Amino acid sequence: MVLLRFHHALSGRGGGGYGYRMSLWAEHTGVLEECFKQPESLECVRRLRSMSELNWRQYAADDVTEMKGHLLMYPVEVDRTVKVKPLHGYDTFPDAGGNITGTFPLDLKNFPQKNFTV
Repeated sequence: MVLLRFHHALSGRGGGGYGYRMSLWAEHTGVLEECFKQPESLECVRRLRSMSELNWRQYAADDVTEMKGHLLMYPVEVDRTVKVKPLHGYDTFPDAGGNITGTFPLDLKNFPQKNFTV
């Protein structure tokens, strides 16, 4: 079904970038939507963000359910001071347990010493 819609969507516009994007989004979202034809539009940005947030909530839920797509938002928020922190209640990934914000090695011997401050 997705392939049929994908073929139909490609027939309306040319260009390799367009076809690649539509294919990529069809694969990751499980759907093709009209707004995908204008990726620069606020409607498209909001729709993809909404889909990724919904998929994250489904992925992080206690109940295991079939997911429609696999485009997930990365579970962080950035505050006004540009500090990155995990979403409230999600310090680690639900399935693997890895730290969402990662860790920074304090061993600086592998970093160039000039112009580097901690």
